[in-house]
Amino acid sequence: MSSLLDSTGNDFPEKYSTDKAFEDFVAEECEPIGKGTSREVFSVKGKNYVVKKALKESDTTCNWREVTSYLNYVEDRYRLAQIHSWSESGMYLVMEKIEVDSVATSSFDYPAWVTDRKPTNIGRAYDKTIKLCDYASIKSPDLVYKSEFA
Repeated sequence: MSSLLDSTGNDFPEKYSTDKAFEDFVAEECEPIGKGTSREVFSVKGKNYVVKKALKESDTTCNWREVTSYLNYVEDRYRLAQIHSWSESGMYLVMEKIEVDSVATSSFDYPAWVTDRKPTNIGRAYDKTIKLCDYASIKSPDLVYKSEFA
């Protein structure tokens, strides 16, 4: 399996690895912990601060929106669960695990571009910072960041 060892000591398929590498990783290293409308979430065994998401269908739009948002909304990254890796098709991604926390939910300041504002999408990261773990439902950047070109 093609993998990388990041600064937190995680071993998982690197960015743009094949879907097969991620499928093998899930089969060997992950346990299901939840299901959303379009994706399943898996906890990585022995790595309680990383989660792998897989789409339930072949539409990769949700994962690509999350990856694109993480890479492009740099000013909001401190509020977003870190995305470590994704498959070449976008079917899979590995991201920081966020534990739902009702106290964190009440004080969270959502980025303007996020539309799915459920309390279950917010929680505490391994380092206790409050972050958003599902940010695939977004507004158009033109609606969020008005400019003379919009």
